[in-house]
Amino acid sequence: ICVCKAQEVYWQEKYSFLCGRTTVIYNGMDTEWFDPAKGAVMGERLKRQHHIPEDAFVACCIAAFRPEKGHRYLLHAFKEVVSIYPNSYLLLAGDGPLHEEMKLFVQETRLCEQVLFLGVLNDVRSVLAASDISIIASTAETFSMAMLESLAMGVPMVATDIGGASEAIQHGQTGLLVPSGDSTSLASAIERLILDGNARKRMGESGRLLVEEKFRQTGMRAATRAVLKTVAC
Repeated sequence: ICVCKAQEVYWQEKYSFLCGRTTVIYNGMDTEWFDPAKGAVMGERLKRQHHIPEDAFVACCIAAFRPEKGHRYLLHAFKEVVSIYPNSYLLLAGDGPLHEEMKLFVQETRLCEQVLFLGVLNDVRSVLAASDISIIASTAETFSMAMLESLAMGVPMVATDIGGASEAIQHGQTGLLVPSGDSTSLASAIERLILDGNARKRMGESGRLLVEEKFRQTGMRAATRAVLKTVAC
């Protein structure tokens, strides 16, 4: 069982004996838990807690602080964004070996007011609800759960075009895809969505619909059950 088509292709190319022996079952979301309507109050509470202005543009990245998650590229891009749009904020949820290094970079570039380190959160809905966009800057990824959580919450994505990202992030429809390791392209995509609130709204609605149609937890369970029954017989 592969979690996306890109993963299936990768393993079949690496091990030819897998051809005809794999199937794709996408990760699924609990769309009742990740509900934009239920999360709105939590998002407003988080913004008040961290003194984020009501008219601010807020982006988030939910990822462990590991090299492949691309925080370096993200922070370089956000530095460029803030130089043009100073009323922009970045929420970082997660922890990991590069956490302190990234905090030092933020201090050195005087972004402490705009970049907030939230640590590890058991429930990320408040972060997503507080955000206008969600960002994945990874240089290695298969099929991100954070991506599906963002789309389920109606938050459009800006993400690197790697792994199976394009199977959920339809460029221009549910978000924007950029080359991996390219801070300039990442900054441009963020700036594009800062300027176009209508596009953000449209992409967010389309992302939520896509999850309901293709990436629901109930569908994942049913498909997995069917595969296991086939194998057992």
